[in-house]
Amino acid sequence: MTSTTKKFKLHPKFIVNAIEQQANGLPKAIVELIMNSIDANATQINIKLWLNAKKHLQFEIIDDGKGFTKKSIDEYFAMFGAPHEEGDATYGKFRIGRGQVFNYAITTWTSNNYQLKVDIYKPLREKSDEELGFTITRLAKKFNGCKISGYIYTNITDSMGSITEIIEEIQSIIKYVQIPVFINKNQINKNISDCLDSECKIIEDDYAYYILDPNSDSLKVYNIGVWVPYARFKNAIFKGSIISKSQFKITSSRNEIIEDRCELFKNIEGKIRDVVDPTFIKLTTINEKKNKKLSSKLALGMLANILKNPLKDCRYDKEAILMMLNTPLDVFTDYKGYKQSLIDISKSKAIMMVIRSDYDVLVVEKIEKRTNCLILEETYDISHLQGYLRTRLIQEYIDKNEQPDNENLYDYDYMLMKLLSEFKDIVVAYTNYEMFTDIPPVTLLNYKDEKEKISFDRKIIDQKDLNNEQTGFLEFLKKLNTRFCDAYPDFINDCYGKREIFLGKSELDNAWTNMTSNIVFDIRTISFYQQNSYLRLLLILIHEYAHLLDDEEGHNFEFYERFHDFVIRNDFIPLLESLSSSNNTIHSNSSSTAPDETELKLLAMIDQPTPQNARELYNILHDLNYSFKAVEEGKKNKELFGLSYDTFNAWLADPKSTRYRNPKLQTWQSFIYETIAKKRGFNDFNAMVLSNVFNCETKTEENT
Repeated sequence: MTSTTKKFKLHPKFIVNAIEQQANGLPKAIVELIMNSIDANATQINIKLWLNAKKHLQFEIIDDGKGFTKKSIDEYFAMFGAPHEEGDATYGKFRIGRGQVFNYAITTWTSNNYQLKVDIYKPLREKSDEELGFTITRLAKKFNGCKISGYIYTNITDSMGSITEIIEEIQSIIKYVQIPVFINKNQINKNISDCLDSECKIIEDDYAYYILDPNSDSLKVYNIGVWVPYARFKNAIFKGSIISKSQFKITSSRNEIIEDRCELFKNIEGKIRDVVDPTFIKLTTINEKKNKKLSSKLALGMLANILKNPLKDCRYDKEAILMMLNTPLDVFTDYKGYKQSLIDISKSKAIMMVIRSDYDVLVVEKIEKRTNCLILEETYDISHLQGYLRTRLIQEYIDKNEQPDNENLYDYDYMLMKLLSEFKDIVVAYTNYEMFTDIPPVTLLNYKDEKEKISFDRKIIDQKDLNNEQTGFLEFLKKLNTRFCDAYPDFINDCYGKREIFLGKSELDNAWTNMTSNIVFDIRTISFYQQNSYLRLLLILIHEYAHLLDDEEGHNFEFYERFHDFVIRNDFIPLLESLSSSNNTIHSNSSSTAPDETELKLLAMIDQPTPQNARELYNILHDLNYSFKAVEEGKKNKELFGLSYDTFNAWLADPKSTRYRNPKLQTWQSFIYETIAKKRGFNDFNAMVLSNVFNCETKTEENT
């Protein structure tokens, strides 16, 4: 029996594959060449990018580095993957980066007394059996440094993007490299200190520069000035940039850090935890101390880190914690779209989680009213917070030599209750609110269970059972309906004709219809009438007309299409705008009554909020006997038509006075329109517009 030893070999196609799989765009290929220049001890790099006469892209890179010798050509240029000696290069590690540019261009490399030409288009693009290689020429005249000339393969020039786009991408990648880099005579990188905004701060240690930027929404990591796209410091709160002083252990694509084998990464992670994050929080506190709230992302990052460790080990100062507790968080958004803070959540006696696509808004509103609970929409971030807490709890079991309670630790509701309890502990620990200690543990409500407690019964109220105000409301709705049907007969015909209006009772609905002959408004909608919310009543009416027999079970696509197509009609938009805002011009045909002399004076100054007109407006108000009154009895603050006395008084001040405030056009116009509406006997401008358009009898002070 005999045995022999065989060496592994590389198939020629392996190099082809290695070159192809590195390809990630021309900008990154050029960045590899820039890093090679820095490894060659260059002190400056000059790059040219241009389109030649045939509209083909070309580039040229010139540096003043040491270049290459015959030995380095044979040992390194001709061989892919030759190992580096420790410390012989800033960036070089794998000796395969130059292969990226071979994917895109015929390249000529000139250095010292040698010129190399690489054209491997056929093996790469045409998959021919032609061997990979390059030609080498000895030059009579020495070239100091290195020059790389590239001619983009003819049939891929158009896919390279514009020269501007290429430059911008290169600039974003090498933003902080240590030597000047010029493209078309413009330097594209700067010193770290030159890149700072006035609100930024730099922290420096033996490992890196940390640029703290309160206005940034991300953290970018640079390997000695070169961006590492997928590098992440998952526990970091601060936003801005990290520029390492030495090399991270990175993947061959230079896109990620090999975290578990990189000591530099671990050292920087510790620095972030102990120094950078607390400093960033203080910096943000200074910038946002007016409203005492952090950004939602920053506050959520703090919360995540607090959950990962016992509360007693929290490293944030009290002021930062208090700001976090008061910051509305995206992760806790209620069904109305309002963000809730940890303070809000801790005050809640009951909470219900709902999935956006799985609940009826009217049902949820009813549950909220019946139970006074906080209703939040489920998000992935809530699961992430549960995960951080779960990891800590499991570690606590292990520290006690106990078996983790996996059945509960992986139950959503159980972990949600633990999370809510943890929030309350944080609030109690860092606030003086005694009320929190008296609040019992939160109750978690289930949407389906609460929905079953709601009555879906509806009934029409006999008109003889209505009181005077309710009867007046019903008459208003009937006139609104008649005028609407007369104004838009085509829409009404498409909806099976005019329907009769009734008042009714429903625990759930604002209105309902049998889709052919009637529309019933719930008696509670009288509050919209009392609040002059005529637009809302009109939209409810249109909503019910849009319900036809084909959508009996709910809101199908055809319903939404009918409703949408009507409310964007050209002849409906002006009415919609008039009812939704009192800051609209009164058109000459919008009133059946011609403006009198006083109104003409008011309209003449509608677009001229000047001190002189403000004094004229004061005289008109005096003549009309309109005075500023306290908003509520016992309050000192006075206002008229929603405008405060102090604001109006500032309009009247001498323009040279520090008290003078130039009227804002929108506020000025709104006040004048409200004055005209009041003069004509209407409660507000919206009521006047609705009356003019539909000729309905809206409430005035006389008929209320």
